[in-house]
Amino acid sequence: MIGLVLLLLFAGLLGLYWNVRYGGDVIEGDATRLTLAAEGSLIEGRVEPSKEPYHAGFGYPSTLAMLSALTGMDVRVVQLQMGFWLIIFALIVFLCYREVLAGARLALLATFLLLIQPDFLFYILRGSHEKQTWLLMILMLFILARSYHHTQRLGSFAIHVGLFYLVFWSMISTTAYFASTILFSLTIAFLFGWTLFRLERLFARPASVAAPRAADTTANMWVRRFFLSGAIGVILVYVFINYVYPPAVGYYDTLQNIADRVSALILGAEKHSAPYAAVQRAWVSPTVYLGLVAIQLLIALCGAAAWLGMLWRWLRGGWSSAPRGIHLLWLLYSGFALQLVLGIGLDFAGLLGLNLQLRLFAPLATIGSPLAALFIKDMVGRLDLSTRAIRWVAVPVATLATVACLLKVTNDPLVSNLWTFYTESEVNAQDWVDENIFASRVWLDIWPHQLDIMQFRKGYAWETNNIYVGGLGETDARYIVLSSLTRLQANRSGEPIPSVVEHNRIFDNGGVQIYQRPPRTPFQN
Repeated sequence: MIGLVLLLLFAGLLGLYWNVRYGGDVIEGDATRLTLAAEGSLIEGRVEPSKEPYHAGFGYPSTLAMLSALTGMDVRVVQLQMGFWLIIFALIVFLCYREVLAGARLALLATFLLLIQPDFLFYILRGSHEKQTWLLMILMLFILARSYHHTQRLGSFAIHVGLFYLVFWSMISTTAYFASTILFSLTIAFLFGWTLFRLERLFARPASVAAPRAADTTANMWVRRFFLSGAIGVILVYVFINYVYPPAVGYYDTLQNIADRVSALILGAEKHSAPYAAVQRAWVSPTVYLGLVAIQLLIALCGAAAWLGMLWRWLRGGWSSAPRGIHLLWLLYSGFALQLVLGIGLDFAGLLGLNLQLRLFAPLATIGSPLAALFIKDMVGRLDLSTRAIRWVAVPVATLATVACLLKVTNDPLVSNLWTFYTESEVNAQDWVDENIFASRVWLDIWPHQLDIMQFRKGYAWETNNIYVGGLGETDARYIVLSSLTRLQANRSGEPIPSVVEHNRIFDNGGVQIYQRPPRTPFQN
C-alpha cells in the first residue's frame, strides 16, 4: 500500500510540474483542435459540431464537454488542467499490471518504468485524445487478462467479453485510427503465435503433441482470442468510420495512393509530412536528445531482451512456471514491435511522410514496460545484489531519468528549440492584430504555434477575415508578427524568418513587434 501511495504521489508531482512549469500557458495543435470540437459540442448540443469536428473521433471532445458541464469550468480551463489525469492513469495502469504480472511489486516497478519514458508521458500529459486512448488500451489489456479466470464460467466470461468490446468501441469513438493500430497488432500476434504452434506441432515428438504443456495451451488460447478479437474489431472500425461518424470518412481523402491507403489502415497513422525533420531541428543537439531518451532506450532494450528470453524458453520447453498474463504480454509485444519496425521502414521509404516511430512508441511502451520489469527482476536475482547496492544504483538512475523525462516532456528551452508555451506579450499582440487588421495576410511564426494559440484563446465562435500564415518561404504576407521567442527559436533551430527591412513597424510592446509592408501602388491600403 505504501508503494502504491508513493507511486500515485509521483504521478501527481509529474502532473503538477506539467501544469506549473509555464504557469499553464502551454498549448499545441491537437489540444487546440480538440478544445474547439468540445466547445462546438457544448454550443450546438451534438457530438459532430458543424464547424470544427475532430475527424478522428468524438470521444475525447465529448469527455471535455462533459467535464466542463459537470464542473462549470470553461472547456479551455479543463483542457489545461488535465495534467492531474496522470494520477488516475497511473492507478489503472498499476491495477492492470498487477493482474498481468501476478504481483504488486513488479506492477509498481513496471508502472514507474512507463511513467519515466518521455515519448509516452508527453502524449498522456498534453491536451490530446491519447491520454484517453491509451487508458482504454490499458483497460482492454486488464479485461483480457482478467477474463482468463472466468473461462469455465460462461456467464462471467460473457460479461468480460462484452466489456472488452465496449471498451474497444470507446477507443474507436476516441480515434478510429489508433484503434486500427490495435487491430493490426492483434493480427500480427495471432499470425506469430499460430506460426510458432504449427512449427512446434510439426517438429515435436508424438507424445508432446498428444499431451501439450499447460503453459503452451494457455498461449494457444490467447492466439485464438486474438483472431476473434481482430475479426470483430475490423467490423466495428468499419461501421464507425462509414456509418456512425461521417467526419471519419474524410480520412480516406487524405491518402494519395494505394500504398498510403494500405499503410494507414494497418498502422493506424495519420498523414503528415517531412518524416523525422522535426526531431532533427527541435533539440539543441543530437547528443542532448540522446541523453534525454537514454533511459527510455534502456527500458525498451530490457523489454526486448525479456521477449527474446521468453522466446528462447518457449523453444527449449515452454513456460510452465510463468504467470498466465506473461503469455498475453509476449504475444502482444510481438505485434506492436513489428508494427513499429514497419512504421519506421515506411517513414524512410517515404510512403506516408510522418513520424510513425513517435506515434507508435506509446502502445509498445505500454506492453514493453512490464516485460522490462521482469527482465530487471531476473537480472537482480542473477547478480544477487543486496538491498543497499540496489538502492545505490536505483535512486540516482531514477532521479536522472525523471529529470530528463520532465525536460523533454515540457520542451524545456534548456534542451529544446521548439516550445509549446507562450507569453502575455504574444497574447496582447494577437489581440491587437485581430482588432486592427482586416482582410490581410498575416505571418505569425516559423511553425503553426501562434495560430494554435489564437484559435485556442478565441474559441469556437471566433470569426476572422484575415489569412494567418507561417512557416518557411512565405513572402506574400502584408503584415509580419515577430516575437522575441520566435526570433530566438528561429536562431537556435536555423530556420529563416521573413525580412522586414522594407517594412514599417506599426506595433511594439517590448516582446512582440508587428511590421507592415508599405503600399506598392496608390490603390493599396
